Formats: sequence, C-alpha cells, structure tokens
Amino acid sequence: MNFPINLVLRGRRVVVIGGGTVATRKAARLINTGAIVVVVSPECSEPLEAMEDAGKLSITRRKYERGDLDGAALVFAASDDEATNFEVAEHGHQVGALVSVVNAPEAGDFSLPALVELGGLRLAIDTQGSSPALSKALRKHLEETLHPGWGRAAVILGALRAVVDDRDDEDIRANFWRALVEQLPEAATRDVDGVREWIHDAMLESQISLAPHEVETLLKLV
Repeated sequence: MNFPINLVLRGRRVVVIGGGTVATRKAARLINTGAIVVVVSPECSEPLEAMEDAGKLSITRRKYERGDLDGAALVFAASDDEATNFEVAEHGHQVGALVSVVNAPEAGDFSLPALVELGGLRLAIDTQGSSPALSKALRKHLEETLHPGWGRAAVILGALRAVVDDRDDEDIRANFWRALVEQLPEAATRDVDGVREWIHDAMLESQISLAPHEVETLLKLV
C-alpha cells in the first residue's frame, strides 16, 4: 500500500531526464510548484523549448551524466532508453532523491496520480498502479460531472480561513464551517450578494465575530 502525500517543492531542484512526450507532461506539472526544474536531454519537444523560452525551466542539451542529479530532491527518469532510466534510478537513490521511473514504477519511489483540477480544488486519483485506464476514466467522469461550486468553494473557504482561524473558540469555528459546508455546492456559485448572504447566515448560526468590512474584503477576493 502506497502512502499518499503532497510535496512542497518550492525552491527545490527537480530533474527530469528525457525530452519526449512523457517528460514534457512531467515538466508541465512541475513548473507551477515553484520548483527549480531542470530537463536533461539531447533533444526536446517544442513545448519544453517553449517552457524554457518563458523562463519556467532550464534544459541541459546532452545525454544524461551522473552528476546531473546532484542536489536534486526529486528525479523523473523519463527518457526513451530503459537502461538510462534504471541508471538514473540507481544514481538518484545514491544521492538521496526520490525517483520516479516512468517505464518501471516498481524501480522508483513514487508515481503521480491522475488529477482533476476545478477552481481552488484538486482531486487525486490513484489505483495503486493497477489500472491507468481506470484512473483516466474516473478523471474524465469527475471533470464532466463535478459541480463547479466545489471548486469555487475551495477559493472562498480558503480566503475565509485566513481570518477565521484565529477567532473565537474551536466550537464556534467548527459550527461556522459546518453551516457553510451544509449549503454547498450550490451556495458557492451564487453572485456576490448571494455569497454575502451565505456567509452572513453562517455567522448568525455560529455566532462567530467577523466584522462587516472583513467580509467585504473577502468578497473582493472571490
């Protein structure tokens, strides 16, 4: 049984070995994490070239060398050569990095789940490696059926949390969150006046102490 985890990669060195379609997908998912993304490959796809031109990652245009993994927190062995990928995995473990081997997951330390992203919400789908096709089908199903209110709710509740977490006692805060969540997902899709009413109703029910100007400031964020 694998252990699911969200990694904070901001400022950490992440190395992707390979420049093809798979490597491109991995790099594209990494560039928004704040990681220092380095691609090593003699040839790279046009999307990877575009990411470099935009300053989102750097490319070392040559074959993999052992020192490429020095200082890496995370490594993706995503080349088209199986022997190179196993060599990368071995070296990655030697330098203390976590390694993903795209053609042989059992040789690495982790794999990436399928993701569904909606507003401020991200859902991960993992079948423990048993069926990538099932992961893909579930992702498509959720993308087509998930109420958009859940994604907007993540944005609204995230903005509220910054103010609410240091207010009143734990029971009052818990009642406030419960009152808000009970009206989801529909409440989160209302216009500004509707969202204001939703928040005010939860405030009255929980008796939490939020000032009117704080609510108005939060509404500008959503």
